[in-house]
Amino acid sequence: MQWVIYYELHPDHAVITRCLGDGSRLILPNTIQGLPVTELGADCFAVTLPELMETLSCDAPEPLYKREKPPIPREAGNKTLKRLTLPAALQRLGDRALARCSALPRVELPETLHTVGSHCFHYCGALEHMELPQAITALPDYVFAECRKLTRVSLPKGIRSIGRCCFYNCTHLKSLDLPDALESIGDRMLMNCFELKRLAFRIGVNGSALLEEIDRVMRVSVRYPEETVEVVLTEYALEYEAIIQAQQFRTHVTGTGGLYRGCFSDRDVDFALYDTYFYHAKLNDPPELLVELAYDRLRWPRQLRPTPEEDYWSYLQTHIPELAAFLLREDDLDKLEFLLGTDRLDSEALHTLLDCAEKKENVRFVSRLLEAVGQDSSGSFGADKEFDL
Repeated sequence: MQWVIYYELHPDHAVITRCLGDGSRLILPNTIQGLPVTELGADCFAVTLPELMETLSCDAPEPLYKREKPPIPREAGNKTLKRLTLPAALQRLGDRALARCSALPRVELPETLHTVGSHCFHYCGALEHMELPQAITALPDYVFAECRKLTRVSLPKGIRSIGRCCFYNCTHLKSLDLPDALESIGDRMLMNCFELKRLAFRIGVNGSALLEEIDRVMRVSVRYPEETVEVVLTEYALEYEAIIQAQQFRTHVTGTGGLYRGCFSDRDVDFALYDTYFYHAKLNDPPELLVELAYDRLRWPRQLRPTPEEDYWSYLQTHIPELAAFLLREDDLDKLEFLLGTDRLDSEALHTLLDCAEKKENVRFVSRLLEAVGQDSSGSFGADKEFDL
């Protein structure tokens, strides 16, 4: 069979209630009997009982339309659909509307869409990225749960709430920017987002609830009305030790990430407390990570006091190779410009940075560092070197 489309007609619009088929591509109509299609109903792509599927004969290239109640669904999902074109005037996606469409890598949502039901894309295992229309103001529970190939989601600027477990088990999600309009988040919203490296949100969103589910190293951008502050969070692990057979446990926390996450609350970030943990971090975390942490606190010094400021500078000055590796990995000339503008790096440090930039053949960094270093008094530095800039 190809596709059988069930629908309902209302006075001013049509609703597609079920799409049954095994084709790899489906173009849904913009209108049915002259009425705009504005909604895909709950369980729209759910499969039905095998014996009922056998009675649905549709071998034509075009879908067969039926204005009747669809068969009782057995479970959500379609395993063959790879390309889907939605109606141009679509406004609503019902609960589980596209759930378990496991072969669908991308869905372009029309800008008219303003409502997405719970579990809408649950278990869409091939979905890679998603751009949500600006009219959407809420994401209910489990919308993208188990989308394990999802790497990027662009959220609408006006979104106000995100439900529980919305991104549960999105194990390849790399970054997430939460808009300023966001007011509430559900429990375990980011649980098991193991690859999440960057998270941005405005101050006032419950940062502790967001971060408690992420135990890996990550960069956090916190937006204040007057500035944006970036900080690094180290990793941590929770271990449970059974005390007695009555299922009582003692919790052990390893790594400094738990300490750093404790600096976030539902109102603000305690940067003074954050800075006190650098002592512990130096005992537990690798220099490659700590130079990034120290750099961020110096670059965005909100509530940074003189003593920890000197401690951060001292660490950078004694770990120049690791600092160079961080700068070259980021490949952001502005990060280098900040350091050069502080006059905190001596000639030896600049020469080390230059040597590292040469080895990586980073022309922009080499050019800028040559300007900063200049030629030493003996005239020997750079005398026999040529650079293709």
